[in-house]
Amino acid sequence: MPNKKWQATKTVPILIVSDIEKAVQFYSSIGFEETFRNDTVYSVLRLGSMFVHLGTRMEAADAGTSQALIEIEDVDDYYALCMAKNATIEREIEDQFYGLRSFNLKDRDGNLIEFAEPIKKGPKTKAKNPIIIHYVNDMERAKKFYTQTFCVTPLFESSGWTTIDFGAIELALHILNDDTQCEGTLPHAGLNLEVDNIEEIQTDIERLGGQLTQLREPSGGVPVRVATCQDSEGNGFELRQQP
Repeated sequence: MPNKKWQATKTVPILIVSDIEKAVQFYSSIGFEETFRNDTVYSVLRLGSMFVHLGTRMEAADAGTSQALIEIEDVDDYYALCMAKNATIEREIEDQFYGLRSFNLKDRDGNLIEFAEPIKKGPKTKAKNPIIIHYVNDMERAKKFYTQTFCVTPLFESSGWTTIDFGAIELALHILNDDTQCEGTLPHAGLNLEVDNIEEIQTDIERLGGQLTQLREPSGGVPVRVATCQDSEGNGFELRQQP
């Protein structure tokens, strides 16, 4: 098969140590689990889905000459664990120019391991968790319609606010006040975003040509602050804030 393109499925670092038992004790203290042992000459360790092999098949003088890079989730938390276990930190945790946040650790034999996590790119968003809101005149009637029509389950229920899980999106039913009851098609259904502080976002909205047209405090069974807004083109959307 001269044209076949072979694909590697796994890379496993093999670290040379002078004492398998003591090496396993060290790695176990920082979260590794031993999955295989061949007497005093070989051990297989696992950290999540990543495997590291320890061996003594070379001369003792070769112990501590290996290096490995292991990507791990929540590298800052793992760094704190290694510090708490008095591991030998060769380089403190920091963002690297090559796109990883990492630190270097030496095991008891001097093998150098870099634990790393890809640096998350992009600015922190000011809004999150988009939902769709439907304003309703009769909460029980609306809730019955959606749950029985689509076989969905409410996540939260009250007389003024009910959220329903549709998988990738969440629908919120918001009761209309008595002075805004309407039996026709309700116009204010659309994008609703959760924010930390409505007034802070309002400043940016108005600076960029939009406006906040109404702000409602929690009341009547509705547990959140809700602001009705328009973008620079007149499209309506809403913001919600936990009180």
